[in-house]
Order: sequence, then structure tokens, then C-alpha cells
Amino acid sequence: MKTTLLINESQKKMILKESIVDNIRKSIEEGYEYTTKVLSEVKKDYGLNLDFLITWGASIGGFIAPIGEFIQGRYPEISDVELSLILTGIVAVHYLDNKKEIEKILLKIKEEGLSDVFKVGLDKSKELKETLFNFLESLNITFFKVSKMMSYAFIVPILLMIFNMVKSHQINASDAKEVALRIAGSGVVSLSGIVVRDLVSKLIKRFKD
Repeated sequence: MKTTLLINESQKKMILKESIVDNIRKSIEEGYEYTTKVLSEVKKDYGLNLDFLITWGASIGGFIAPIGEFIQGRYPEISDVELSLILTGIVAVHYLDNKKEIEKILLKIKEEGLSDVFKVGLDKSKELKETLFNFLESLNITFFKVSKMMSYAFIVPILLMIFNMVKSHQINASDAKEVALRIAGSGVVSLSGIVVRDLVSKLIKRFKD
């Protein structure tokens, strides 16, 4: 005998919201995994040990993943390992303060004959960085160091998700805490739960207006 499970409209909306919020967390975790993959490949194939950058995992992944897609689309002949080296160079320029470490990575890129592709990717990354800076500034989020601003880059792949949720009335300001807890609870974001909650609240308010 079959049992029919009936759910009301409120429960249906809650289940849908749970699913989308989980997708937000999953997207952020995928950014972390992308960073891990890139750093692992350059360590294995080029002897560049940058494991300490994994602290920025989700932020780096959110920032370089679209750059990687752009480079692959423009230069399909580039191998995955070569792409990882190029992306590591881009990460170094935006996230590292150690000039010697940056120069070592850029030298390896030059030795591999990838300088031209790197330059194109770097220019695109600077455009993305400027866009991110202007967007965060419009949310009245301020930072004393550029590196602090770059820690917010994990939002790049989830902005459209949050925008669609707000516009379709699937989340509102009262849901900011729950969304923030899911993000911070992933353990791959370098910002505190309080900062993430403030960010999500501002995103919801911006997209609602």
C-alpha cells in the first residue's frame, strides 16, 4: 500500500530554500577544492610549495575559477597543469606580499613559455578585482588592506544565487543569519561568522532594493 506524503505550501518553500542555501555552501566548498587542486598540481609538477595559501582557499577559488574558464576558452591548447601554473601566478600577484616568492613563480611561468597567456589572464583578473572592489565599496564595506578585500572574493560565484533567491522571495533579511551560518559553517571561509552575516545582510538588502 503506497503512502502519499502531503506537504503544504509553507513546507514546500522551506524545502526549496534549504536546497538553494545548500547549493550556496556547495559552491563555496567547490571554490576551496579548486584552489586545492591548483596548488597541488603546481607543487607536484613545478616544485612550487604554496600550501600556506590554502587558508584563503574559498576566496582564491571564487576569484580564479572564472579567470580559469576565461583562459581555457581563449587558449584551449593550454593543459590543466599549465593553467594551474598561470593561475598560481595570478594568485601570487593578488594575494602575496613576498616579492621574492612572486618573482620565483613568474620566472617559472616565463621558463614554460606561458608569459603571454599569463599577461592576458592577469589583465582579466585585474578587471575582476576592480569590479569586486567597487561592488563591496557600494555595500559600505571598507578594508585597511587589499588582502582583506580579497578575502571577500568567495562571494563571486554565489552572487547570482543570492540575487535570484531575493528576487523570487525565497529569502529575506530574516534569513541572513541562517545563510551566513551555512557559509561560515563550511569551514573554508577565512572571514568570521559575524562578518559573513553582515555581508549577507547587505547583499540581501541591496538585491531587494
